[in-house]
Amino acid sequence: MTPALDILAGMLCGTLMGLIASAHAAVMLTARPPRMIQQRIEEGGSSNLVTVIVFGLVVVWTILGVFAALAADAVLPDAAAMTLVPNSAYLVAVVLVLVMMGAPAMLFLRDRWIHGMFSLLTALGIYGFLIPNAVIALQNRA
Repeated sequence: MTPALDILAGMLCGTLMGLIASAHAAVMLTARPPRMIQQRIEEGGSSNLVTVIVFGLVVVWTILGVFAALAADAVLPDAAAMTLVPNSAYLVAVVLVLVMMGAPAMLFLRDRWIHGMFSLLTALGIYGFLIPNAVIALQNRA
């Protein structure tokens, strides 16, 4: 399989997740900011912090998307068909990684756990179902 197509699929899906997460975080951090950001607002330096958080989310999710696409290509058979779950082992690995990443995030979002669950479910949909199908679609196109 072609790693360049895997990277493309991972970048597309990771950027999609990054844009969703960054928009959600920007609204969440500005509509009802946590105490740390509230103190920075009073000091006048909150915009830099929110910008770094939002940009960091896009970069991190895009990098994770590339790694997920490379992993999906490694575990998918050569003649995989586009289905809802192309490989159950890959889906289990995605769930485990999201649980490991989500546990510390949910610790920080104790009072906003619904927002954390929204992000984790969105990530499960994109990384668990969309990325393997995007990899299959791009590999079958080439």
